[in-house]
Amino acid sequence: MQLDLNDNNKQDWIHAQKIKRIYAGIYTSATLAIISAVLLVVLLSQRVAASKLWVWLVMAVLCAVLRLILAYYYHKRQDTKSIHTWEALYKYTLIPYAIAWSLGIVWLIYDADFMGQVFGYSFLVGGSGAALTWYMPLRKVVFSVLTAFLLPVTIMFLLKAELESVFLACAGSALLISLLRVANVQYKDLNYMLDMAYENNQAKLQAQHLASTDSLTGLNNRRAFFEQSESLASYCERYQLPISFIMFDIDHFKSVNDTYGHSIGDKMLVEVAGVVQNLLRKSDVFCRMGGEEFAIILPNTPLDQAVNLAERLRVAIEAAQIETMQIETMQKDDPQVKTSQYRTLHVTASFGVANDHYNVDAMLQHADEAMYVAKHLGRNRVQLYQPAASEQPPSALG
Repeated sequence: MQLDLNDNNKQDWIHAQKIKRIYAGIYTSATLAIISAVLLVVLLSQRVAASKLWVWLVMAVLCAVLRLILAYYYHKRQDTKSIHTWEALYKYTLIPYAIAWSLGIVWLIYDADFMGQVFGYSFLVGGSGAALTWYMPLRKVVFSVLTAFLLPVTIMFLLKAELESVFLACAGSALLISLLRVANVQYKDLNYMLDMAYENNQAKLQAQHLASTDSLTGLNNRRAFFEQSESLASYCERYQLPISFIMFDIDHFKSVNDTYGHSIGDKMLVEVAGVVQNLLRKSDVFCRMGGEEFAIILPNTPLDQAVNLAERLRVAIEAAQIETMQIETMQKDDPQVKTSQYRTLHVTASFGVANDHYNVDAMLQHADEAMYVAKHLGRNRVQLYQPAASEQPPSALG
């Protein structure tokens, strides 16, 4: 779970969503382009030379196939290139595609009769509407495609200088302006929608993070621990992998709180959590169960390795030093004068290890019992769960 509140990363996420959208539409748009090209050739077959029609059809189909190949490559190897590289590839393959449909159709219908020109113009208008849908996530792209589709044919009709042609040129100009304005509005709406989606996603992640994280140490809390431990235990049981549990408790923690205050006690908890976290694997699950008690799940870890790890953790915790705290005392000869003293606190912990069950509750109970035996035997030690030894009544040791 990753929270990301950086504005640059937010813009990168929004841009990535836009690239996904345009690539998601390639299969449909390219297929429709091939069908439309065939239909246009059929409509113009009696009005345009067959050689010109075949040249244009092959060019249009090849451009569409090129984009289909790009879409296939994107969906298979999306993670192998950066978002900006995929965007560049999209634009590069779109250039011949737009030219084939804009200048290509103008080339086809320039010498055709008026009805043939109307057929070609109708397909360009339809293509402009489709471009507004498929390319809208990238404003410069959709502006360029709309202009490429409608401007050349509009200029062609103006050069004809015939009443019907001038009328179509005026209609094309009005349509181009309208579509550009609509594209701009839709682009802003899409940006707003993606911005809200990002904020909602971050809020959801943050809520999940707060619900599953201990606010002091940043570790998993009890709820998150049990959610993850159940799935790990089930996985290990299914594949007959060993799983071990470690429980440990900071020794004499109540005395630390009573003597030095809760701020130093909190500092000790954070320090111990950091020391332990640095020695664990990414696959291990570490949590603060509450107070000064912690638990660790070690998937695919046999008992001897779990005991060795617990011993390393015990030694590392014992070697840790809590940063000095300031103590103010009054001097004997002048009660009004206070001096500052600094002390370094050392900490130890008692460990219990269990590896006899796939049931999470049972394993935690066994590790907890072993931990209390370790406390009963003198603290600052690692104790393996043994039913006979754990039957000793645990005393209220801190």
